[in-house]
Amino acid sequence: MFDSMRQVHRQNPHRKLFETIDDLPNTIAVKFGTVFHCERGTVLPLALIVVMHRFVEPGRTVLVWRGLIEGEGEFA
Repeated sequence: MFDSMRQVHRQNPHRKLFETIDDLPNTIAVKFGTVFHCERGTVLPLALIVVMHRFVEPGRTVLVWRGLIEGEGEFA
C-alpha cells in the first residue's frame, strides 16, 4: 500500500512528490493544490502538504503522518 501511494502521487502532474529525502523507501512527502468553495461563492485556493513515514520492525509496521493546509493568495 505504501509504495502504491507513492506511485499515485508520482503519476499526477498536479502534485509535487519530494524524492530527495534521506530515508526515501520509508518516506512520502507530497505537495498539491486544491480549491475550497465557500458558501458565499468565494473560491479559496489551498496548498496541502502531506508527509508519511513508515517504521518497519519484526512483527509490526507503523505509519506516522502529518498534514498541513495553507491558504494561498490573500489567505496565506
